[in-house]
Amino acid sequence: MDVFHPVTEAEVRRVIMESPSKSSSLDPIPTFLLKEVLNDLLPYITALINASLVQGWLPTAQKQAIVTPILKKPGMDTADMASYRPVSDLSFLSKTIERIVAKQLNDYLVSASLLPPLQSAYRRYHSTETALLYV
Repeated sequence: MDVFHPVTEAEVRRVIMESPSKSSSLDPIPTFLLKEVLNDLLPYITALINASLVQGWLPTAQKQAIVTPILKKPGMDTADMASYRPVSDLSFLSKTIERIVAKQLNDYLVSASLLPPLQSAYRRYHSTETALLYV
């Protein structure tokens, strides 16, 4: 895969509308409001995403996250830092770009037959049940 290809407004709209409406404190506007005014903002969001894909980098504002330590399992030692896992809260736009990149990368891996045929992880319509059926 040499480059990511630009996306259309229809693709960006689909990704945004299928995404959960959870907002982050890093978002300039709440996600539900973004979805309501999407028709007006879609050309700008699409241009920003395409610029990121073509140039291969994210704007600095999209590289920020709020990292929260979450206890791995209830009952673990709260004084031990190894008992925690970091959870990053990204902005909605960062998650949107991430979903688009993941889709393009996955499409490439499938089209180039680079995934092992029996791999079930990270594949649509594959699960532990399909892996069990193969065995």
